[in-house]
Amino acid sequence: MGSCWGAPVASPTPPLATTAPADRPPAAAAAAAAVDPPPPADAVGRAVAAAASTGTVTLVRAGLTAPPRALLAPPPHPHVTAVGLSRNALASLAGLPAGTPSLTRLDVSHNALAGLPDLRLWRRLARLDLSHNRLTDLAPLAALPRLVHLVVTHNALRSLRLVGCAALETVDVSHNAIERVRGDTFTLPRLRALRLGANALVDLPPAAADAPALALLDVSANRLTALPPRLLVGCPSLVDLRVGGNPLTAAALRVYDGLNCNAAIGGGDRGRDGGDGHPGTAAGASAGAARLGGGGNGDAD
Repeated sequence: MGSCWGAPVASPTPPLATTAPADRPPAAAAAAAAVDPPPPADAVGRAVAAAASTGTVTLVRAGLTAPPRALLAPPPHPHVTAVGLSRNALASLAGLPAGTPSLTRLDVSHNALAGLPDLRLWRRLARLDLSHNRLTDLAPLAALPRLVHLVVTHNALRSLRLVGCAALETVDVSHNAIERVRGDTFTLPRLRALRLGANALVDLPPAAADAPALALLDVSANRLTALPPRLLVGCPSLVDLRVGGNPLTAAALRVYDGLNCNAAIGGGDRGRDGGDGHPGTAAGASAGAARLGGGGNGDAD
């Protein structure tokens, strides 16, 4: 799996994962920063100055508790297009949007962020990694019209609603405490991959069956006892449905019997033939779904 910090990979869905292995919980960010002394001011200045030619500022494990002043406005830094501040102890991003209005990529994973500032100045931001923080609300993301790839794993989200992000293609919000997903999240026009594994979902909204571009849906390791009856026939692009680790019964999957499956459960050739030698049958798809494992968010797609 790649990070939203890296380059896109081949279709159908670019990988989404955290920027670094989950070797420490989010609560350890501050403790980690305590043993990583902040860099000298001239070192930060050099990192920012180097962006004049590279367009990138990277300060990882730098002991930062706030964005470096050298990046904050005034004056703004329109030449900075990528910022990496992972594995620090950032509690806020205040001032960073104003200082970096041309930003296209931001990695602030493994910090201590509990909220997001006004993001309206980041009109070009396309890749955002917020994994391993303390976020409970993603509403400010509605101000990002060009956001394509989003990672918010290992936070404190209890619900999910993504609106205003019409360019979103891949979203990974696995390993939170999400109990509810609003239906309009599924109907984002370009959404191709939605990872909801390892949350607390007990159902999916009916709108999940109306996702126009969704190719991968991972709802593994939740509390689902049923799936929307129209999910397979309503999502024309769905080729990979991961439901392992849920209390789904054969009866719950039987709603697909007799339907033509235009989606393969589990992906690959196994799903295309229904997993049990019955090409395109709902019975075969149901059997494939029942056999799926936990879905592993670290799998390459």
